[in-house]
Amino acid sequence: AISIQSDGKVILGGTFTDYQDESANRIIRLNNDGSRDYSFTVGTGFSNANDGTSVGGTGSVQATLIQSDGRVIVIGPFSRYQGMAVNGIVRINNDGSKDASFDTGKGFDGDIYATAIQSDGKVIVGGEFLAYQGESANRIVRINSDGSKDTSFDMGLGFNARPTSIAIQEDGKVIVGGQFSTYQGESVNRIVRLNSDGSRDTSFDIGTGITPASGGWGWFPTAITTIEIQDDQKIVIGGNFAHYKGEPANRIIRLNSDGSRDSSFDVGAGFSNWVYTTSIQEDGKVIVGGWFTSYQDNPAGYLIRLQN
Repeated sequence: AISIQSDGKVILGGTFTDYQDESANRIIRLNNDGSRDYSFTVGTGFSNANDGTSVGGTGSVQATLIQSDGRVIVIGPFSRYQGMAVNGIVRINNDGSKDASFDTGKGFDGDIYATAIQSDGKVIVGGEFLAYQGESANRIVRINSDGSKDTSFDMGLGFNARPTSIAIQEDGKVIVGGQFSTYQGESVNRIVRLNSDGSRDTSFDIGTGITPASGGWGWFPTAITTIEIQDDQKIVIGGNFAHYKGEPANRIIRLNSDGSRDSSFDVGAGFSNWVYTTSIQEDGKVIVGGWFTSYQDNPAGYLIRLQN
């Protein structure tokens, strides 16, 4: 996980335990020159109690979200920060200390796979959990700035399988992609757009949605793993899939804001294997990373940049 502050300093999270041969347990802040920012004190950092009551994993950091006030929301399969219970989510002050005003209570009862922060500071989280703070939250929840569950975001039955990517539009609507095939009991094959109250936005027409080639893709299921929204509000999605609305779309596609396919973004034969991550440059070009070794039948070893 990498996030860049407004002053150019970099918050870095992951599975590491040291940086430049000094202890840095799963999170660190770096200065512009790559040196460690010692004003950001993480102490013992993140860990997992492995006591049977916490989410699984090794205590790693999966996502970091920087708020407008500089505080950092950290999410991942951990149960402790600086020795204090923080089950899957915590907010850290600018000096690295735990923000006690962000009360997550029992936290999550399962792993987190996707997260996004709204302009008002509320955080949307998706994953393989069924509860947050002991209350029902079927694989998706919105959290208020104080850490409480936002009950105005009504997910109802939620998803039948894990979301793995979340993106928020300028109008506040939320695009969610993942391994799921239903939301609130309705068919939404791997992608859906939600209104700000958690209801399904039916104006986003996905038809049959995302589907695999015959026989699927082996051990990794059909899923959307990355969503990026362009300045023009077109939507780039990538993952492990072969079709969108029954037409070929080999692991990457761009959609218009109504859910229709943007035919001007011609991926041809697409990628040879799973697309894991995407990022859009200021000029609109798309950087793509994943397990692929070719794009449009030409060599492309795990990283490529596409024209807009």
